Amino acid sequence: MRVAAAVALTIAAGYALVKGCGSSFIWNVFLIATVAVFILMTWVIAVGFPLIGWLGEKAAGIYTPSDKGFRVRPEFSIAEAHAKAGRYTEAIVQFRRDIEQFPDEPMPHIRIADIQLEHFHSPAMAFVELQAALSKARSADAFALLSHRLADLTLAQPQTAIGHLREIERRYPGTKHAKAAAERIAKLAARKTA
Repeated sequence: MRVAAAVALTIAAGYALVKGCGSSFIWNVFLIATVAVFILMTWVIAVGFPLIGWLGEKAAGIYTPSDKGFRVRPEFSIAEAHAKAGRYTEAIVQFRRDIEQFPDEPMPHIRIADIQLEHFHSPAMAFVELQAALSKARSADAFALLSHRLADLTLAQPQTAIGHLREIERRYPGTKHAKAAAERIAKLAARKTA
């Protein structure tokens, strides 16, 4: 739209220049200079400002990169403060609020599982929380860590523990996580037969 307006104004200025030229040399120079300044200003406004703005954004990107590549990670400091103060029920309540605010984040589930195990001695509740965290794991590291923790909770049932470890092998074959899972499966199988 701006370029079209600039073209139209340039044509109008050219027409005015042709029609306005008279016999006086000074008048012709003044008219040509005025029209040239008008055309230049029209093109600077139409094309120059957006171009300058775009170049400025690119130059600013060197010193202040965009936030597109960054992910804000929640800290869960209120819940952690409750846990540190020994208010474990309040900590769990706050972690539940954090889960509502950050539904894709596995860490609140992990921390609830820790509290359930260490302070309420409830492996069943910890198991449920770790399964919820496992469903939200986005990396091989997180998935492997959570699968090993689930296996730890189910050591009394070796087949269940082995099942959690086999899931690592299935999802991430050929990785260091799969190798560690295979080693642990071998140890569990040897212990089971002994």
